[in-house]
Amino acid sequence: MLRTHKPPAIHGENGVSVKSAGFGGSASHYYSMTRLEATGSVNGRRCDGQAWMDHEFGSAQLRESQRGWDWFSIQLNNDTELMLYLIRRSDGTPDVTSSGSLIATDGTVTHLRHDQLAVHATGSWTSPKSRATYPMGWRVEVPSMHIALTLDPLLKDQELLTKGSTGVTYWEGAVSISGTAKGEGYVEMTGYDRAFRAP
Repeated sequence: MLRTHKPPAIHGENGVSVKSAGFGGSASHYYSMTRLEATGSVNGRRCDGQAWMDHEFGSAQLRESQRGWDWFSIQLNNDTELMLYLIRRSDGTPDVTSSGSLIATDGTVTHLRHDQLAVHATGSWTSPKSRATYPMGWRVEVPSMHIALTLDPLLKDQELLTKGSTGVTYWEGAVSISGTAKGEGYVEMTGYDRAFRAP
C-alpha cells in the first residue's frame, strides 16, 4: 500500500518541463509523488519504506545534438526532496534545458534552472556487458539553497540491457546520500553506450 504525505510536485515552469530549446523542441508535463509511505509484504514477510513515483507525458525525442540524460531523485532525512535531470549533449556538456525541483517539507516546489545546479562525477565504472563507461558517484550542489551532497551507488553494476523490449541500455540504481543532509536516492542514466533514440 502507498500513502502520500505530500501533494504532487509539478516540475518545470508553468507545468511544462522543457527538454530542448527552440521551435518544435521536446517538452513534457511531469509530476512526482516524492514522499510515499510504502507498506506491504514480500514472500510473506512484512516490509515498509519510502517510495517515489514519477509520471511524465509529452514529446519524448531528443535532438540530434543530445545524447542522453542523467536523472536524480533524492529523498533527504529533513523531509525535503530534490529532483534533477541533466540532458547531455553529444560533447558531454549539460544542455541549457537541464533543470530540477526542490520540494519543501510542506510540498512547495521551487524550480531550479540549469545555472543553479552543479553535478560532478567522483568516479567511473565500465560495464562488462555493454562496455559503456558511466559516472559512478556524484557531487550535487545547489549553492543558492546551501545544498552540497555526495551520492554513492549501493552497487556499481545496476545496468539494464533491454534488448528484448525497448532496446535501450540504462544504468538505474539506488544511491546513499551524505553531505549537508543525509538520505537515499535513485539515479537513471542513458546514452553512455550509444546515443539515446526512442524506439
